[in-house]
Amino acid sequence: MTHTKDSANQPPFLLSIGAAKAGTTWLWDNLKEHPDIWTLPYKSTQYFSGKAHQVRKKKWNRHRKEIIGKLRPHNLMWHWNHFKSKPVDDRWFLKQFQPAKPGQVRVDISTSYAGLPLETLQHINSLIPNTKVVYLLRNPIDRQWSNAKLSLIRNGGRSPEDISFEEYLEQFEGEGMQRSTNYLENYQRWASVVGKENVFVGFYDQVGQDPYGLLQSVCEFAGIPYQKEYFAKTAERNIFKGAAVEMPEEVSEYLHRTYGAFVNDIKEQFGSYANQWATQNPATPS
Repeated sequence: MTHTKDSANQPPFLLSIGAAKAGTTWLWDNLKEHPDIWTLPYKSTQYFSGKAHQVRKKKWNRHRKEIIGKLRPHNLMWHWNHFKSKPVDDRWFLKQFQPAKPGQVRVDISTSYAGLPLETLQHINSLIPNTKVVYLLRNPIDRQWSNAKLSLIRNGGRSPEDISFEEYLEQFEGEGMQRSTNYLENYQRWASVVGKENVFVGFYDQVGQDPYGLLQSVCEFAGIPYQKEYFAKTAERNIFKGAAVEMPEEVSEYLHRTYGAFVNDIKEQFGSYANQWATQNPATPS
């Protein structure tokens, strides 16, 4: 493990690793309001999962006019480095956070990081030895359904009645979705590299039930002061309300059958809001 000379005296580098559809956009929207935190203007790099070039190209193509409209002398070089410089390597990644002021906690929120292999986590810990990890979990039944609605209905432009069970199944059983839903394995792998004390496990449920409490816990974990007024405009903001589509009975039966024992394992490991999962209505709009 390679540690920089002054790493012990540096503020932590916060990686929010997921899970996708578990409140990470809400977290980013709030953390960027804290004066002791520096977040990327565009939420994530997806660098360590090998997706940075693809992600930045997609952002540029979709939001070019908006990005150009934001260009100023003080941020011109950052935007050039982020969108156009090559190669996209470790040096490129670290450059993304150069605007952070001394003492600020740097944050990368990239939901593809949860399922990264052990060797990649070891590389991260070598490159950023002061890494702390925030892992937000969501009832896997709700998360799978929310993701399917996003992919097939909202992004796919489909009507719910036109989607077959087999198409839902393809979404549920995709390699990426399966890997990101292995909460326990992902947690244990990250904890084995950065230490359990450096992994914070939070819950999507708390975003709706106690958002300020969750933000306070994250601030304490990051070692920065918490003040409620930092988040007054964002804590209760609904980032994206998913389509209110009732879950088909066949889908509900499949998800409960697949994740019933898994939910119990999560309850045993973490307790907290996971204790509510068994009684939650999976068809609740997200």
